[in-house]
Amino acid sequence: MPGIYLRLMDLVCPLTQSNNIIVEKELKIDTIIRKYRSSYNIDVSKYFHNLDNIKICRCLDSGYRFYHPFNLEGDNEFYELLQRKVKFYYMPWKWEHQKALKYIRSGMRVLEVGCARGDFIDKLSERGAICTGLELNQSAVVESKKKKLCIHQETIQSHSTNYSEHYDIVCSFQVMEHVSDIRSFIESQIRVLKKGGKLIVSVPNNDSPLDLENNQLNQPPHHMGLWNQNSLKNLGMIFKLKLVDIKFEPLQKYHYGWYERSIEEKFNKDNNHYKYKILKFLYFNLRLGKVYVKYLDFFSRMIRGHTIMAVYNK
Repeated sequence: MPGIYLRLMDLVCPLTQSNNIIVEKELKIDTIIRKYRSSYNIDVSKYFHNLDNIKICRCLDSGYRFYHPFNLEGDNEFYELLQRKVKFYYMPWKWEHQKALKYIRSGMRVLEVGCARGDFIDKLSERGAICTGLELNQSAVVESKKKKLCIHQETIQSHSTNYSEHYDIVCSFQVMEHVSDIRSFIESQIRVLKKGGKLIVSVPNNDSPLDLENNQLNQPPHHMGLWNQNSLKNLGMIFKLKLVDIKFEPLQKYHYGWYERSIEEKFNKDNNHYKYKILKFLYFNLRLGKVYVKYLDFFSRMIRGHTIMAVYNK
């Protein structure tokens, strides 16, 4: 039912607690299960017990989009399977890691929520920061312990009960999109942050030209929320944080193939506007698309890629 918008007055947004919600789309469960099986040889059927479809909802007050029902998150077994089957699932160094470095100095207390194998806080420790990591994936915790890092296998909600206003920097990279109870998650991050400290978060940019919407890893049981620039700006206002900066990742070389497929998918959608038809003809019939992609290196810095990062002051 794409393009059909329905009101659900009995549903509240997990970010704002507002019931000013619309349903944008429904996804068939059998399609999601089939895609996970064909792409990664992972059976996700147990996460959708007794469901025929799920909904993509949008909060009109914040712009935050989320999947419903809420109890669709993957467990430890699911993430360990992804770690084994998806190449570069835990990338040791990301674009947002490099960008976050400018805000962190020697002697600062830093908490990374969802630290995976601890590569980021390992680098920060070498620079003199006092680092702690939280991670729920058992095998990732085992790997991080080999580096003798301070890693706890616990939730941020649990951690926040003992470390109120303890950290100068709290960061989470590619984590918030996995969380259904997002309000509690963010409140807990803010709770452990000192007054004047910085919250640094990165998420997939769902306004990116990359076709995230049709990527199964952007759906449950992997992702539970869909973020963009608007919802990240509103996050600051909702939790009374000052937005310091928003940064967009440029298109990365390892995403060139995805970018090309996204362009072709966009052109293959029905659109009868004459300008669109002309562009489609040029792209496919004159093979300008192949030329365009061949020279992506020259202008990829101008194309927004997979990730958006936001920095806030408490």
